[in-house]
Amino acid sequence: RLLKFLCIVFLMAHIAGCMWMGVATLYRTEPDEDGLYPGEYLGYHEDSWPVRHDFWDKNKLQLYLYTLYWAFTTLTTVGYGDITALLPLEVGWTITIMMLGTSLFGYIIGNVASLMTHEDETAMLVKAKIQSVLAYMRYRDFPDTLARKIRRHYEYSWKRSQVYNEEEILLELPTALRTEVALYIHKDTIIKVPFLKELGDDVIPMLVLKLKPINASPRDIIIKEDYFGEEMYFCVEGELKSYLGGGKISVPVPRGPRPAAASAARARRSGASRRPGTSSGRQPSATSAAC
Repeated sequence: RLLKFLCIVFLMAHIAGCMWMGVATLYRTEPDEDGLYPGEYLGYHEDSWPVRHDFWDKNKLQLYLYTLYWAFTTLTTVGYGDITALLPLEVGWTITIMMLGTSLFGYIIGNVASLMTHEDETAMLVKAKIQSVLAYMRYRDFPDTLARKIRRHYEYSWKRSQVYNEEEILLELPTALRTEVALYIHKDTIIKVPFLKELGDDVIPMLVLKLKPINASPRDIIIKEDYFGEEMYFCVEGELKSYLGGGKISVPVPRGPRPAAASAARARRSGASRRPGTSSGRQPSATSAAC
């Protein structure tokens, strides 16, 4: 958003500066590179701002910088007064840019305030959630080791995902719209997991409503052997290790700019044991659904 905002401001200054130079060209009474006399042809005999400030002998890059300088000082309502408008067309164009500058100033203030408010809102939500967790741990008198582990987990989860209660937001939507939103959120998982693609259009909408994101920390145990599994897990990022009968199988999942379901792991009711890998230290992000 900030880059887009800066590009818009620069484009407006560029157009305003080019028009400011065009106004000066109309008043020019000396021949240009093509031997034309715009001022003489139009009946103008006054000296424009490049003549008054002895700028016509400058190269094109210098002239462009001067026009851009005037445009920025006028648009931002600074107006140092070193390059002024004296001739009718110059005054008319300057008034136009001043009016645009007033609107631009409000646009700048509004966008900067919006960016700061958005950042402050997110930071305040994270801080409030952390304070709530800390208060709960103090109330329960958790040992320091366990308290640090819980805090690291929450900080990691909020940095990687978002601080809003997605489940609460979705519950307020009607069923049809909630299903459509869930299909959009989990579309990558549905496309890349072969098991899900084979379910059909009748089953997938019901399944996506049960999916819940889970962020596991290093060495967390997803499910232990001999435990009765009631959920199905789809690993979308990180690394899992399966310990079964004394053996170990690593299941790496490539990381990318967007979580992609590269492998699927099903918590078998017979009791498969899965936990994140400890060698790479990568933390798995999974999606679970109640069976």
